[in-house]
Amino acid sequence: IYAEYGCPYATLDVSGTITDSGAQPVENIRVSVKLNFNPWSEKIPVAVSAEDGLYEGELEGVFPVQTAMLYADDTTGVYASDSAEVKLTYDKSQVSPSDRWNSGTATVKQDFQLKKNN
Repeated sequence: IYAEYGCPYATLDVSGTITDSGAQPVENIRVSVKLNFNPWSEKIPVAVSAEDGLYEGELEGVFPVQTAMLYADDTTGVYASDSAEVKLTYDKSQVSPSDRWNSGTATVKQDFQLKKNN
């Protein structure tokens, strides 16, 4: 009898650009991820946009779901929040064959164009 204990896990790499409605970069926007397998899961902060509007972040050890929600939130209230559902595809090419629980890395590029609050 062969028994193995563990749980599948993966890495999620997210990146993109945040601009305003005039295509100008917006900095200090918090980008979060919510994994879609659990309706009670919380948003997980992964990045903050830089002066040029670019953001990038990584989550390690997440359960390998098929879709996730990305959120762009302005904590100052100048811009309205936005979100996007993204499909996740995992690349196992860098995973050791002996690491059976590692589902690999999903890489997502998602841009946001935020509108100013009225």
